[in-house]
Amino acid sequence: MLSPREKLICLLIDEIYVNPGLNYKGGKLVGKAENANQQANTIQAFMITSLFSKYKEIVALVPMKNQTADDLYCQTLKVLQMLNDCKYNVLCLISDNNRINRNMFTQMCQGNLVNCISNPVPR
Repeated sequence: MLSPREKLICLLIDEIYVNPGLNYKGGKLVGKAENANQQANTIQAFMITSLFSKYKEIVALVPMKNQTADDLYCQTLKVLQMLNDCKYNVLCLISDNNRINRNMFTQMCQGNLVNCISNPVPR
C-alpha cells in the first residue's frame, strides 16, 4: 500500500508503433483500435512514476489507428480520471515533442499553450 506522499506522481505519455494484426486470446480479439474499426498501428502507453519512491506502473495501453490530438486528449482525461479515482495526485504530465502531443497540450490549455496548467479532472 502506498502512502499519500508516494501517491504524488508523474504521468508519462508515449506512443509505440506496432505491426497491425489481430489475435484471438482469452476469448477476445486483440489488436483492434479503440478509435476506429480497424487494426491498431500504435499503442498509446500511459505510465506513472512516484516522485518520492521507486514505484512505477503502466496504467493503460490503448491500441489506436492514426491517432489525433482529440483522441489523445480523450484518452488522457480517462487516465487522469482513473488515477484520481484511485487517490493518486498527478503533479505533471511528461511526453516527447511529437506534434500530436503538442496539439493535445494546446487543447488542454484551451488553445493558449502555457507551461503550467491545473489538472483538468476535478478532485
